[in-house]
Amino acid sequence: MEKYIQTATNILFDFIKIKQDDTVLILIDKKNVIADSFSKALKENNIDTKKIKITLNRRHSEPIPEVWDHFMWADIIVAPTKNSITHSPQTIKAAKLGKKILSMPSITREIFLSIENADFEGIEKENKKILKQVEGKQKVHITTKRGTNLTFEITKRRWVGLREKRGGFVANLPNGEVFCAPIENSANGKIVMDYWMDEINPKSNATLEIKNGKIVKWSRGAKPFINEHKVKNGFIIAEFGIGTNRSHKKPLGNILYDEKIFKSVHIAFGNNVSFGGKNKSSVHSDMILMKPLVEVNGKKLKW
Repeated sequence: MEKYIQTATNILFDFIKIKQDDTVLILIDKKNVIADSFSKALKENNIDTKKIKITLNRRHSEPIPEVWDHFMWADIIVAPTKNSITHSPQTIKAAKLGKKILSMPSITREIFLSIENADFEGIEKENKKILKQVEGKQKVHITTKRGTNLTFEITKRRWVGLREKRGGFVANLPNGEVFCAPIENSANGKIVMDYWMDEINPKSNATLEIKNGKIVKWSRGAKPFINEHKVKNGFIIAEFGIGTNRSHKKPLGNILYDEKIFKSVHIAFGNNVSFGGKNKSSVHSDMILMKPLVEVNGKKLKW
């Protein structure tokens, strides 16, 4: 247990930059050792803390109105939940009000302990390198050897990827991505998914046809993803992300980890209003594309 407590302590003090007078809310949807490690680390440092539990029966980033009063009490919110709160409307509103929110959906013990050796500054440098190539650009073209051929526009869309030095934020750990919301009706082409959670892999032959930003056709292998997204606006493109964590090399079937794989990209569908998009939905989840060729305004992206 000591390793878990030490990792939690390092995250609190080195990444979140917690202060002695901060109040911390730990949000869970089932009992887990990671939440317990944060509780013990906070207790050891005499930080005012409380823990609440939300339902496990919810989609990724579905609204959680029942937590709002608790969010307003806390300065820092730590959420090692099974299903993500990253793009939930209450999370985004709380961040705008200055709350620091750490979302760790479906994080495993192994992934959590790997954060102990995370190179936060190195990842920040990688993110800056990518951002220099994509900020202010207009068009993206993604192809893969397995058949993905997708184009979309990003004109005037805000990129996310650098740690906020002050004020509120929503962050994932492990970290290592830069991302933006594509212009929703601009995406056209075909996606051949490599990985989605632990349900889709290259053997699944999961393909999607995208027209004017919306999924219009899919293969049998893509049905697990499609079933998750059968909600209002769940078929609309939401996110284009680029993995920048050099220590993440092979997928584990965990989106939190896999979307950070160095030289990968991820595409999400569903909600994106939390980071500059215009599509409101009760779902948001990412699929992973390995070793893509990414062209931004006709120029090859360099990791």
